Amino acid sequence: MLSAYAGLVRWLLAICVTLPLLLLPAGAYESLSDETLKALPRPNTDFDIHTGALLAPILRPRVPGTPGSAAVLNHFVDFFRTSLPNWKIEFQNSTSKTPVSHGKEVPFVNFIASRDPPWASVGDVGRVTFVAHYDSKITPEGFIGAIDSAAPCAIIMHAMRSIDAALSKKWEAMQAQGRTDATLEGQKGIQVLFLDGEEAFHLWTATDSLYGARSLAEHWDSQVHPAVSVYKTPLSSISLFVLLDLLGSKNPYIQSYFATTHWAYKKLVTLEKRFRDLKQFKSFSGDASERQWFADGAKNEHQLTTSWGIQDDHIPFLARGVEILHVIDSSPMTGFPKVWHSMDDDGEHLDLDTVEDWSMLFSAFAAEWMELEGFMPGSEAQPKKKRSHPERKTELLPNVYPVIAARPHVGWSTVRRIAGPGHTPRKPQATPNAAAPVTNRQSISATVNVGSLQLSARRRADSEQNDERKRRIPPRRIGKHGEKAEDFRRISHSGYEQSQTELQPGQVRKDRPRLLRPVQHPRNDYEVGHEGQSGSGDHERKLLDRRVHGGITRDTGRAGRNVLASIDEIRGQQGGGEENGCCDE
Repeated sequence: MLSAYAGLVRWLLAICVTLPLLLLPAGAYESLSDETLKALPRPNTDFDIHTGALLAPILRPRVPGTPGSAAVLNHFVDFFRTSLPNWKIEFQNSTSKTPVSHGKEVPFVNFIASRDPPWASVGDVGRVTFVAHYDSKITPEGFIGAIDSAAPCAIIMHAMRSIDAALSKKWEAMQAQGRTDATLEGQKGIQVLFLDGEEAFHLWTATDSLYGARSLAEHWDSQVHPAVSVYKTPLSSISLFVLLDLLGSKNPYIQSYFATTHWAYKKLVTLEKRFRDLKQFKSFSGDASERQWFADGAKNEHQLTTSWGIQDDHIPFLARGVEILHVIDSSPMTGFPKVWHSMDDDGEHLDLDTVEDWSMLFSAFAAEWMELEGFMPGSEAQPKKKRSHPERKTELLPNVYPVIAARPHVGWSTVRRIAGPGHTPRKPQATPNAAAPVTNRQSISATVNVGSLQLSARRRADSEQNDERKRRIPPRRIGKHGEKAEDFRRISHSGYEQSQTELQPGQVRKDRPRLLRPVQHPRNDYEVGHEGQSGSGDHERKLLDRRVHGGITRDTGRAGRNVLASIDEIRGQQGGGEENGCCDE
């Protein structure tokens, strides 16, 4: 009977250890210095509408399945192979009938380029993803679509080229310093998606639009990574989906559409202001009264009024829990830019100073996300300042200090504040037996501070080590019918310790294990398998609406209530509990 209770307690502890890990942010965000912002490379003639190496080849009709579409796709391939040879290039193909294809299948090709740390394994890297569609409308005939979205594609290409050399320098330095373990900084990658088939062929409907985006989102959601991976699917590895659309007109009006990514929107607000203050924006006249591009910069996430969003390539990804930062020129008063879906949306109607400023802005945003200060041109001579803790990539979790790279497939929209303001993240303590650096596929140690909750968890992916550890643990049986009893092993978690009593052979233990008062420094590691770190997104969303009470994370979801009910039932059967003072100091 005692072994059954011990097993239940251990299972409950596994749940309590695993759930806080779901709240770990994906990494850090480090601002660039003024010197680095000034030294960012400019596109110069690359954005010339006639001869520019980046923009000019895209300024042509690009209807899916036509030679124009294939030519632009080849332009992307040539650019990445020649200018960014360290990037991995992939394609995702699909076909679909359209309202004007007369029953024929139209091909759609999504272009995917990514770059990860050289030591990273498949499924262990979270990627910031920059996205634009490269197709153009079928009508009116000869439509170019310069802002929609030839210019956004060129902006992304320039931004990736601007940071590529710094990425190489940073990762080479990390390898030289032996910092290739499973840390937050060491498991961040970057990705580009140029999607096909965004435009409707006849009228915008759920089936006549977003052909490429719908196909890719479905494909990535069903493609499963190896079992020991940090991220279950390629879709869950997208840390932020940054979608650019309708950019290239003068004086754009950019709103914030999602509260959970408003923190990232405000990073762009800050960068725009810094570029203006440094006089690095060509489109800025110098007039202090000139309106900034980002209209919701002064608002917090609770003051946003644009939660309805706009139908665009992000919709299939948003529906599957991906965090979206939608950067699109759309005013509540005037709507989209006046050239939208007209023959005037061509290269001659682009404001090239604005296009160049956009490329500088997203170069800086990508560099800050990838923490490239000290590796970018102009910052190499500047000593990199050390901080006690990285700036959080989310404003929703100011009280969680992560030292683990893993974050399962959980949309940030499910995360709530779990500790009050004023809590200062503490420097993580070294885990026991950390004599040598931990390498990928060996183990990941973490310390999580959630209010008064302190947990220590270790995941071992090596099955042989797991088997060896299990062999060293004696069976938890009590003496009965002459069997030799083993010591009842101590289990500590979240400040609670179970009694440890030695039994003599033949002795039957009649009392149930009880929870003692909180121990001062629980140091036990608890084994959590990979299955404890992943799960259904819907199930996780039910578990994540939580509050901290008495050092134990209380869940208001049904599964969470069942867990707590089981704990309370055990305490009640022990004749103790918080009510009768068993856990008082």
